[in-house]
Amino acid sequence: MIIDTSDDTILSMIYIKSISIILRPAFLLTGFILTLILSCHPTHEIKSQHCPVKTNAPNIIIISMNSLRSDHLGCYGYDKSTSPNIDKFARESILFRNAIAQSSHPLGSNASILTGLYPPSHGLTGLQVKLSNERTTLAEALNQSGYQTAAFTGGFHVSSIYGLDQGFETYFDNVEHGRLADVIPPALEWLKSSDRNNKKFFLFLQAYDCHTPHQAPKEYDHMFDPDYKGVMDKFILSNSLGNRISGLSLKTDQGEIIQLSPDDINHIIAHYDGALAYADKQLGIFLDKIKSMGLMDNSIIILMGDHGEAHMDHGYIIRRQHGGIYEEGVKVPLIIRLPENLKSQIARPASQIDTQAQLIDLMPTILDYIDIPAPHPCQGQSLKPLLSGQARPDFNEFIFSNGATNIPRPFDKLITIFPKPKSYLTEEWQVCIRSNEWKLLKFNNINGTFYELYHLEVDPREINNLAEKEMILANKLKERLNKWEKTTLNTIPLIEYNAALYNKIKEKWRVIDPRWLDDMDDGKDIFEKPNPSVPSNNK
Repeated sequence: MIIDTSDDTILSMIYIKSISIILRPAFLLTGFILTLILSCHPTHEIKSQHCPVKTNAPNIIIISMNSLRSDHLGCYGYDKSTSPNIDKFARESILFRNAIAQSSHPLGSNASILTGLYPPSHGLTGLQVKLSNERTTLAEALNQSGYQTAAFTGGFHVSSIYGLDQGFETYFDNVEHGRLADVIPPALEWLKSSDRNNKKFFLFLQAYDCHTPHQAPKEYDHMFDPDYKGVMDKFILSNSLGNRISGLSLKTDQGEIIQLSPDDINHIIAHYDGALAYADKQLGIFLDKIKSMGLMDNSIIILMGDHGEAHMDHGYIIRRQHGGIYEEGVKVPLIIRLPENLKSQIARPASQIDTQAQLIDLMPTILDYIDIPAPHPCQGQSLKPLLSGQARPDFNEFIFSNGATNIPRPFDKLITIFPKPKSYLTEEWQVCIRSNEWKLLKFNNINGTFYELYHLEVDPREINNLAEKEMILANKLKERLNKWEKTTLNTIPLIEYNAALYNKIKEKWRVIDPRWLDDMDDGKDIFEKPNPSVPSNNK
């Protein structure tokens, strides 16, 4: 499976850039038309208008947790004590049982959260590009209306080098793959020391606690599997290790094949749960501090996972795609707590909602609650009608996600010009359409286009592919999906490959996981679709 760091993305970026370079010198008018084709609207139509904030408008706090699966939280039914503080927060909030991320990669997903756009429309589907100034972020919209804006992130894929700092007056990304324990202290200092002059604020927190290598204090590291003694003790539980596991087979650097047991797989998942439990403790500290500062009841607080994680649901574990477009990759927790002065506008202040929600819906929802028009374009829709019980019956009936793949490119033109190892030329474009009952997954690669169809109501783990058995339904969903693809891909902004940007992220990678970077450069990663699902005893 190809993700955004592959050279194929670079080729697609070069392809787009080369067109603009060829046309621009000789045909300025043609270049302008090309820009209009690749952009949804001219810049002056996209930026939001200044709207002074009302005195009773709430503060905004967003907590974006990387690789956080909803089914590993107690409030979503998990039977292990991983999340007592999150569970307590959920009991006071609105919990969405079917929230879907628009990407299973942190850069693409957090960009979607901050822009209200699908990944092709904001353009950050590869690590070689920066967010276009044509796109308006939530921070920009709020800052233009008088909000103070600050972000404290774990850096790396959510680094300011990708333009995610647009609209933020303060952007902390000093710790690569930073955890909540790294970002919460400076965030609290900002809240305490910032001369806000009674100004409203937008605080964005992002952390990698649930991402490999699951670094947590020892008491959490072994919390859920204290007696394990096995082969996984010899390895660092990183994505570079996950890329060598297919089914129950682990291929070492020396080429040895080690057969893993269910206990070995469960040990990896236990480390994930321990890291989550440690993150939950940090969240409890943060929420207690917010409450003691008198900010809990005048703030909209949103807690979510930016995407999920693969736990052998479909034959692989802790790989870079984080589950792709399968449920484990894109179905995430989403919990929203409204302040006291807004609770009267919702049907039930503490409740659970089964209607689908997309993470791109958060930006228009926040702006709707504070009477600020959403910028144009914005592909999400406000959840306010849903929360108030006034949503139409077909609200978010069908929603979409890209997983962790790139913007599709003209395969036949580029493959012959820029030959690549076959292992890289696999699942280059993945997308899914989902209802609460059914889900159609599309895999597009050089060998053709393939579909999988799952009846989520009876098969939530996506084991029984019904694409051939339910062809009439599959074709109807294909029509909807194709229409969405055509509309969305027409909004791709003008993208230029930035070699310097790519080199910067490679240096960050070198510090975090040198073996992972070697895999990327040498083409040794395993991208083929893995073996059929090998259920884990952990489920």
